[in-house]
Amino acid sequence: MDMTKEEIQEYSLRITQGNRSDLVVVTYDVILKYLKDARAEYQSGEKEQFVLSIKKANDFLAELMRALDLQYPMSRNLMSIYLFVQKKLLQAQFQKDPSSLEGLDRILSELREAFAEVARQDKSEPLTGGRGQVYAGLTYGKGSLIESYEPNPGFRA
Repeated sequence: MDMTKEEIQEYSLRITQGNRSDLVVVTYDVILKYLKDARAEYQSGEKEQFVLSIKKANDFLAELMRALDLQYPMSRNLMSIYLFVQKKLLQAQFQKDPSSLEGLDRILSELREAFAEVARQDKSEPLTGGRGQVYAGLTYGKGSLIESYEPNPGFRA
């Protein structure tokens, strides 16, 4: 299952309005979404889509890994956890079976909650300056109102 247009807009909005801590939380949310999608795809027999969702989850995990500053002990601890999660994702991908994913939601959700608490306390400015605009406009449907998002020029999520 690919993300819906509405989900992409929601994540884009959160990214443009978020600071560094918020972006980590969004990244965890995206990984958890892809894991949920992967399980649903496996259940419906869509094994190639299952593999694709696992790959996407792994891509976002790789972003978290790249962002770590390994001079700090906490970052090294996080790297160990991320490497474990990555190993399980790769097992699921190559075996085309979700059994390796057992327990990953719990691990990632707990990390997400810890970073969400940090984000609540982080009063730094949004990384993009919060310059994205959200506006509402009428679409082609008679009388239907759809919220649209206009990101910063040159910024892609």
